Amino acid sequence: ALDPNRDVPPPASGDGAIVWHELATSDPEGALAFYGALFGWSKGRTMAPSSDAGHAYHLIADQGKDVAGLMELPDPSIPRPYWLQYVQVADVAGTARRAVAMGGQTLHGPVDLADGHGRIAVVQDPTGAWIGIWQSASKG
Repeated sequence: ALDPNRDVPPPASGDGAIVWHELATSDPEGALAFYGALFGWSKGRTMAPSSDAGHAYHLIADQGKDVAGLMELPDPSIPRPYWLQYVQVADVAGTARRAVAMGGQTLHGPVDLADGHGRIAVVQDPTGAWIGIWQSASKG
């Protein structure tokens, strides 16, 4: 638990750091209204649907800085909305292979991002929890 008497460390960067958050929901506009009222977040740019997603992707901004992504649930069989965090890695394909070798699964990707900002994959750990992995375009 967070100790309120301790200084909060600065956000991490580099490999292993959580670098992006994404919300998938059946009601993107309702979620944006909720989080906007709760945290002061606003709707940023909207990106056109990618060929594999089929839904628009909205950026969520906090004081003008993009902090998360928002999209409609990508698969109707997913029973409820979820937040997904992305961790920076040096090699998304290699990390996905290691996850599988350790008893996990690759659920999505690796794929190149349409905006040229790198590659992503989503892996599932042996307990069923999901996490995104992201490789910066500048890391080859």
